[in-house]
Amino acid sequence: MLRLSNFCNNWEFVAFYYIEPFVTEKQRKFYRTEIMRNVEEIYQILRNRGHKIRPKNPEETLQRTIQNMRDKGWINFMDRGEYEITDEGYKILLKVKRKIQYFKDNKEGDWMEEYT
Repeated sequence: MLRLSNFCNNWEFVAFYYIEPFVTEKQRKFYRTEIMRNVEEIYQILRNRGHKIRPKNPEETLQRTIQNMRDKGWINFMDRGEYEITDEGYKILLKVKRKIQYFKDNKEGDWMEEYT
């Protein structure tokens, strides 16, 4: 598996990709339903990152990734599907935000070489 950076792996990138539209420096809360929306897009993100094609159980893997991010101190669980990105998590998000935006702008293109 190709790593996106020293900060996060492919699945963590997927999580940050989904979290990014909902958080700002001042607004840190987001909901599970917001980040578990479009599974087909998960496949495209992972494919463009050199990950295996159509991994099994993407929702469960993404949920497990969120739990791992919690264990790293990047996310706090609040209440019933509500999360909050921590200061440390927000710093990581800012470091991968350019890659997130590049992917959004070039979803159909092959950008793996540019950002590996």
